[in-house]
Amino acid sequence: MRDIAREVTGRVKMYLPFLLLYFAFGLTSAIDVAVYFWQKDILGFSPIDSQLIGFWAGVPWMVKILFGQWIDKRPLFGSQRQSYVFVGATCVVIAYLMFMGIALNWSFIASPGAALKLYYIAAVLAAAGLVLQDAVADAMKADITPENDDVEARTIQTYGQVAASLGTLIAAGSAGGLAILGKEHGYHLIFLPVFLATAISILGAILWRHKSMVEQAKWNVPILASSIVFALLVLGVAFLDLPAKAEIVWGASLIALGLYMFALCRKIEREEIFLLLSTVAVVFVFRSLPGAGVGYRWWQTDVLQFDETFFGLLQIFGCLLGFFGLSALIPWISKYSVAPLLGILTVFQTVLSLPPIGMFFGLHHWTESHFGFGARMITFVDLTISSPFGQISMVPMQALFALLSIRFGSKATLCALTACIMYVSMSTSTISTNWLAELLPVWQAAGSTPADYSNMGPILIFTTALSFAVPLLTIFAFRRQLDFRSSDYLELEDSPRKARERLSFA
Repeated sequence: MRDIAREVTGRVKMYLPFLLLYFAFGLTSAIDVAVYFWQKDILGFSPIDSQLIGFWAGVPWMVKILFGQWIDKRPLFGSQRQSYVFVGATCVVIAYLMFMGIALNWSFIASPGAALKLYYIAAVLAAAGLVLQDAVADAMKADITPENDDVEARTIQTYGQVAASLGTLIAAGSAGGLAILGKEHGYHLIFLPVFLATAISILGAILWRHKSMVEQAKWNVPILASSIVFALLVLGVAFLDLPAKAEIVWGASLIALGLYMFALCRKIEREEIFLLLSTVAVVFVFRSLPGAGVGYRWWQTDVLQFDETFFGLLQIFGCLLGFFGLSALIPWISKYSVAPLLGILTVFQTVLSLPPIGMFFGLHHWTESHFGFGARMITFVDLTISSPFGQISMVPMQALFALLSIRFGSKATLCALTACIMYVSMSTSTISTNWLAELLPVWQAAGSTPADYSNMGPILIFTTALSFAVPLLTIFAFRRQLDFRSSDYLELEDSPRKARERLSFA
């Protein structure tokens, strides 16, 4: 009995630090609903402004692969893990103090346009701090993962996902209340949970006792050079007075991702290259298409009369259903290869995009008069059905990269590479959504100017049709290369040891 208790205590001490980091990361989403209303009602940001903020805040995820290499190979102040968490926490604290300054109208940001510029800087700084801490958490998982125990490796990965999901769920429970608190007592108060999350991440670093050995392997030159050049280009674009800054950074991120993928593909077999590139291409297309944008949520707020409390409830149930639904669908996911899986998902998401289109044309008025329920119930039911599918699109690619990391090692680098792919696909979606918003603008009421949401219907119809046709055509084009399951990949001839000898990716 004592041996069991000692083993449990040892596992808790080993797992708790990185679990606290993931939990803290999930907890930061508590301010999402409040920030939306702050941007819309107080700061007066346009839909394009709000989307560009998200675009620039995503840039640090593109250089996570550089963070991962640096963390693995270079101690900071004598520490290879804790010090980087402290640096990330410092970035987050400074960023949210800047947000509080914007909310409190500090004198140095009183000039026109200063709030938006400072918001961009704070958003990027906060994201950089969170990405750095996330990279440390990935490295901690790799430190304690047994080399030849695939079951334990998967268990540790699952624990990390559960910790992040638990933090997100707790955050969702307070999201609506924080939005009301900000509206009634000042939006500077909504950032207090983020400081709590930062304290939790620091506690995780303090509790870390595993001594990591500094790897003496050489730097991966393509990864290092591409990341540094990309980071310098982003800084240059940010401070220079150039047109289409976001488009320039987006183009640079595509080039950098291409170099990252080349660094991986030149080390693996031809069949694996086809499988890898096909999977990435299909998932990329699936996630990079334009959406309805922030204007859609404006329409929900102003026309459908959704308030802070309802958005908070949607976030709670979205997190709950997404987490439990994904867990329930795991056996179903494992039965299908990538092509039919994403094909089925495309059809489901298209069907679930129809109720918002119907509500634009008055569906909620008809259901309320005939059945006694309106827009809120339709949205709630639609969310209930769609939430389990929202997290599935990345699963095939994440599974493939996880299997690559088991065979080749380099877990932190390959995890960071999936983050890069996710960022580039999401930034592509942001850029295309902004182009659509410029072509079909919507705006809320401001002074004597009335609100105009007449373009929301065409936007919803166009994005739904595009999100149905393009992924299916891409899946059809790569259907042979995507005939793949996890079990198939594990049957490849190379052992993990031989594969690692052939691939020195990190």
